[in-house]
Amino acid sequence: MAQAQAAADQAKESWRLEFEQWSDPRVEIARHMNSCGMANIEIDETRAVSSVDEHEVPGGPYEVGMLQPGIVVVPRASPRGPALLSWSSVPHAGNIGGAIGRPSAKETWAAVQAALHGEKGFEAWSPEGPGSSEMPLPMPLFYLALFAHGNFVRPKPFILDAQGKGHPAPPLMRSLGKVGVVVGGSAVAAATTPSARGPVLGLWLAWAGYAYFSHRELFVTLFKVGVQEPPRPP
Repeated sequence: MAQAQAAADQAKESWRLEFEQWSDPRVEIARHMNSCGMANIEIDETRAVSSVDEHEVPGGPYEVGMLQPGIVVVPRASPRGPALLSWSSVPHAGNIGGAIGRPSAKETWAAVQAALHGEKGFEAWSPEGPGSSEMPLPMPLFYLALFAHGNFVRPKPFILDAQGKGHPAPPLMRSLGKVGVVVGGSAVAAATTPSARGPVLGLWLAWAGYAYFSHRELFVTLFKVGVQEPPRPP
Protein backbone atom coordinates (compact mmCIF):
# COMPACT_ATOMS: atom_id res chain seq x y z
CA MET A 1 0.00 0.00 0.00
CA ALA A 2 1.22 3.47 -0.88
CA GLN A 3 -0.12 5.22 2.19
CA ALA A 4 1.36 5.75 5.65
CA GLN A 5 2.34 2.80 7.86
CA ALA A 6 -0.59 3.62 10.13
CA ALA A 7 -2.93 2.62 7.30
CA ALA A 8 -1.18 -0.73 6.94
CA ASP A 9 -1.39 -1.29 10.69
CA GLN A 10 -5.09 -0.39 10.68
CA ALA A 11 -5.77 -2.81 7.82
CA LYS A 12 -3.94 -5.59 9.64
CA GLU A 13 -6.04 -5.03 12.75
CA SER A 14 -9.37 -4.56 10.97
CA TRP A 15 -8.93 -7.58 8.71
CA ARG A 16 -7.33 -9.71 11.46
CA LEU A 17 -4.27 -10.51 9.37
CA GLU A 18 -1.58 -12.66 10.97
CA PHE A 19 1.31 -11.61 8.73
CA GLU A 20 3.36 -8.43 8.73
CA GLN A 21 2.39 -5.51 6.52
CA TRP A 22 4.67 -2.73 5.29
CA SER A 23 3.55 0.44 3.63
CA ASP A 24 5.39 1.94 0.66
CA PRO A 25 4.45 5.66 0.67
CA ARG A 26 7.38 6.58 -1.58
CA VAL A 27 6.54 3.63 -3.88
CA GLU A 28 10.21 2.55 -3.68
CA ILE A 29 9.41 -1.16 -3.31
CA ALA A 30 7.12 -1.10 -6.32
CA ARG A 31 9.66 0.77 -8.44
CA HIS A 32 12.43 -1.63 -7.43
CA MET A 33 10.38 -4.69 -8.37
CA ASN A 34 9.47 -3.07 -11.67
CA SER A 35 13.09 -2.19 -12.44
CA CYS A 36 14.38 -5.71 -11.79
CA GLY A 37 11.65 -7.33 -13.85
CA MET A 38 9.84 -9.06 -10.99
CA ALA A 39 6.61 -7.11 -11.51
CA ASN A 40 4.91 -4.49 -13.61
CA ILE A 41 3.03 -2.54 -10.97
CA GLU A 42 1.30 0.59 -12.20
CA ILE A 43 1.89 3.74 -10.16
CA ASP A 44 -0.91 6.23 -10.71
CA GLU A 45 0.58 9.58 -9.71
CA THR A 46 -2.63 11.38 -10.69
CA ARG A 47 -4.16 9.85 -7.55
CA ALA A 48 -1.70 11.60 -5.20
CA VAL A 49 -4.52 13.53 -3.58
CA SER A 50 -5.88 13.98 -0.09
CA SER A 51 -9.59 13.81 -0.84
CA VAL A 52 -12.05 11.93 -3.02
CA ASP A 53 -15.59 13.20 -3.43
CA GLU A 54 -14.89 15.81 -0.74
CA HIS A 55 -14.22 13.11 1.84
CA GLU A 56 -10.93 12.07 3.38
CA VAL A 57 -9.37 9.15 1.56
CA PRO A 58 -9.71 5.93 3.62
CA GLY A 59 -6.24 5.25 4.99
CA GLY A 60 -4.99 8.78 4.36
CA PRO A 61 -3.47 10.59 1.36
CA TYR A 62 -1.09 9.13 -1.19
CA GLU A 63 2.28 10.88 -0.95
CA VAL A 64 3.48 9.96 -4.46
CA GLY A 65 0.70 8.00 -6.11
CA MET A 66 -1.72 5.11 -5.79
CA LEU A 67 -0.47 1.61 -6.52
CA GLN A 68 -2.48 -0.83 -8.55
CA PRO A 69 -2.56 -4.23 -6.80
CA GLY A 70 0.05 -6.83 -7.59
CA ILE A 71 1.25 -10.23 -6.38
CA VAL A 72 4.88 -11.34 -6.41
CA VAL A 73 5.95 -14.70 -4.95
CA VAL A 74 9.65 -15.51 -4.64
CA PRO A 75 11.35 -18.63 -3.25
CA ARG A 76 12.72 -18.28 0.25
CA ALA A 77 16.06 -19.59 -1.00
CA SER A 78 16.35 -16.82 -3.63
CA PRO A 79 14.45 -13.74 -2.46
CA ARG A 80 16.06 -11.58 -5.17
CA GLY A 81 14.26 -13.57 -7.84
CA PRO A 82 13.35 -14.64 -10.31
CA ALA A 83 9.74 -14.67 -9.19
CA LEU A 84 7.84 -17.94 -8.99
CA LEU A 85 4.64 -16.06 -9.67
CA SER A 86 3.95 -12.48 -10.68
CA TRP A 87 0.65 -10.73 -11.38
CA SER A 88 -0.10 -7.02 -11.72
CA SER A 89 -3.46 -5.39 -12.23
CA VAL A 90 -3.73 -3.50 -15.52
CA PRO A 91 -6.46 -0.86 -15.15
CA HIS A 92 -8.94 -0.51 -17.99
CA ALA A 93 -12.63 0.24 -18.45
CA GLY A 94 -13.72 -3.39 -18.03
CA ASN A 95 -12.25 -3.72 -14.51
CA ILE A 96 -13.34 -0.19 -13.50
CA GLY A 97 -9.81 1.16 -13.38
CA GLY A 98 -8.48 -1.87 -11.47
CA ALA A 99 -11.20 -1.90 -8.79
CA ILE A 100 -12.25 -5.45 -9.72
CA GLY A 101 -10.80 -8.31 -11.72
CA ARG A 102 -8.38 -9.44 -9.01
CA PRO A 103 -7.51 -13.10 -8.40
CA SER A 104 -8.95 -14.72 -5.30
CA ALA A 105 -6.80 -16.07 -2.48
CA LYS A 106 -7.86 -19.61 -3.39
CA GLU A 107 -6.83 -19.44 -7.04
CA THR A 108 -3.65 -17.57 -6.15
CA TRP A 109 -2.61 -20.26 -3.67
CA ALA A 110 -3.38 -22.96 -6.24
CA ALA A 111 -1.16 -21.15 -8.75
CA VAL A 112 1.66 -20.86 -6.20
CA GLN A 113 1.46 -24.59 -5.48
CA ALA A 114 1.58 -25.35 -9.20
CA ALA A 115 4.62 -23.11 -9.63
CA LEU A 116 6.36 -24.80 -6.68
CA HIS A 117 5.80 -28.14 -8.38
CA GLY A 118 7.56 -26.97 -11.50
CA GLU A 119 4.74 -25.81 -13.74
CA LYS A 120 5.75 -22.91 -15.98
CA GLY A 121 4.05 -19.75 -17.12
CA PHE A 122 3.41 -18.13 -13.75
CA GLU A 123 6.17 -15.51 -14.10
CA ALA A 124 3.57 -13.38 -15.91
CA TRP A 125 0.42 -14.96 -14.52
CA SER A 126 -2.92 -14.21 -16.13
CA PRO A 127 -5.60 -15.68 -13.84
CA GLU A 128 -8.87 -16.81 -15.37
CA GLY A 129 -10.82 -18.07 -12.37
CA PRO A 130 -14.04 -16.63 -10.91
CA GLY A 131 -12.04 -14.31 -8.65
CA SER A 132 -10.70 -12.50 -11.69
CA SER A 133 -14.08 -11.97 -13.37
CA GLU A 134 -15.01 -8.64 -14.86
CA MET A 135 -17.89 -6.26 -14.13
CA PRO A 136 -21.16 -8.27 -14.08
CA LEU A 137 -23.24 -5.21 -15.04
CA PRO A 138 -23.33 -3.41 -18.40
CA MET A 139 -20.95 -0.47 -18.03
CA PRO A 140 -23.55 2.23 -18.94
CA LEU A 141 -25.79 0.91 -16.16
CA PHE A 142 -22.89 0.94 -13.70
CA TYR A 143 -22.05 4.54 -14.61
CA LEU A 144 -25.69 5.49 -14.04
CA ALA A 145 -25.53 3.77 -10.64
CA LEU A 146 -22.47 5.85 -9.73
CA PHE A 147 -24.42 9.03 -10.46
CA ALA A 148 -27.46 7.68 -8.61
CA HIS A 149 -25.24 7.09 -5.57
CA GLY A 150 -24.43 10.82 -5.75
CA ASN A 151 -28.13 11.69 -6.23
CA PHE A 152 -27.50 12.34 -9.94
CA VAL A 153 -25.44 15.42 -9.09
CA ARG A 154 -22.02 13.77 -9.24
CA PRO A 155 -20.64 10.23 -9.49
CA LYS A 156 -19.94 8.77 -6.06
CA PRO A 157 -17.75 5.62 -5.87
CA PHE A 158 -18.81 2.59 -3.85
CA ILE A 159 -15.94 2.49 -1.33
CA LEU A 160 -15.33 1.01 2.10
CA ASP A 161 -15.30 3.14 5.22
CA ALA A 162 -12.20 4.65 6.82
CA GLN A 163 -11.53 1.38 8.68
CA GLY A 164 -11.70 -0.66 5.49
CA LYS A 165 -15.02 -2.18 6.53
CA GLY A 166 -18.35 -2.52 4.78
CA HIS A 167 -19.26 -3.85 1.37
CA PRO A 168 -20.05 -2.06 -1.91
CA ALA A 169 -23.03 -4.31 -2.70
CA PRO A 170 -25.71 -2.62 -0.49
CA PRO A 171 -25.13 0.94 -1.77
CA LEU A 172 -24.84 -0.41 -5.32
CA MET A 173 -28.22 -2.14 -5.05
CA ARG A 174 -29.82 1.00 -3.59
CA SER A 175 -28.35 3.04 -6.43
CA LEU A 176 -29.66 0.59 -9.02
CA GLY A 177 -33.08 0.99 -7.38
CA LYS A 178 -32.81 4.76 -7.83
CA VAL A 179 -31.90 4.24 -11.47
CA GLY A 180 -34.95 2.01 -11.93
CA VAL A 181 -37.27 4.57 -10.34
CA VAL A 182 -35.95 7.51 -12.36
CA VAL A 183 -35.67 5.71 -15.71
CA GLY A 184 -38.94 3.84 -15.18
CA GLY A 185 -40.74 7.00 -14.13
CA SER A 186 -39.46 8.83 -17.20
CA ALA A 187 -40.59 5.98 -19.46
CA VAL A 188 -44.06 5.87 -17.90
CA ALA A 189 -44.46 9.64 -18.18
CA ALA A 190 -43.42 9.59 -21.83
CA ALA A 191 -45.67 6.63 -22.62
CA THR A 192 -48.82 7.89 -20.90
CA THR A 193 -48.54 11.61 -21.58
CA PRO A 194 -47.55 12.44 -25.15
CA SER A 195 -47.05 16.12 -24.29
CA ALA A 196 -44.42 15.10 -21.73
CA ARG A 197 -42.21 13.28 -24.22
CA GLY A 198 -40.38 16.38 -25.40
CA PRO A 199 -39.63 17.73 -21.90
CA VAL A 200 -38.58 14.28 -20.64
CA LEU A 201 -36.20 13.83 -23.57
CA GLY A 202 -34.90 17.36 -23.14
CA LEU A 203 -34.21 16.81 -19.44
CA TRP A 204 -32.31 13.58 -20.14
CA LEU A 205 -30.27 15.21 -22.90
CA ALA A 206 -29.45 18.17 -20.66
CA TRP A 207 -28.44 15.90 -17.81
CA ALA A 208 -26.32 13.72 -20.12
CA GLY A 209 -24.49 16.82 -21.35
CA TYR A 210 -23.91 18.00 -17.79
CA ALA A 211 -22.67 14.56 -16.70
CA TYR A 212 -20.32 14.23 -19.66
CA PHE A 213 -18.75 17.66 -19.66
CA SER A 214 -18.58 18.09 -15.87
CA HIS A 215 -17.23 14.67 -14.93
CA ARG A 216 -15.58 13.24 -18.04
CA GLU A 217 -12.06 13.69 -16.61
CA LEU A 218 -12.95 11.75 -13.47
CA PHE A 219 -14.25 8.81 -15.49
CA VAL A 220 -11.17 8.79 -17.71
CA THR A 221 -8.60 9.04 -14.89
CA LEU A 222 -10.32 6.95 -12.21
CA PHE A 223 -12.46 4.44 -14.10
CA LYS A 224 -10.33 4.36 -17.30
CA VAL A 225 -13.29 4.88 -19.60
CA GLY A 226 -12.14 4.30 -23.16
CA VAL A 227 -9.12 2.21 -22.12
CA GLN A 228 -9.34 -1.29 -23.55
CA GLU A 229 -8.16 -4.46 -21.82
CA PRO A 230 -4.67 -5.42 -23.07
CA PRO A 231 -4.41 -8.75 -24.90
CA ARG A 232 -3.67 -11.75 -22.75
CA PRO A 233 -0.35 -13.48 -23.33
CA PRO A 234 -0.59 -16.67 -25.46
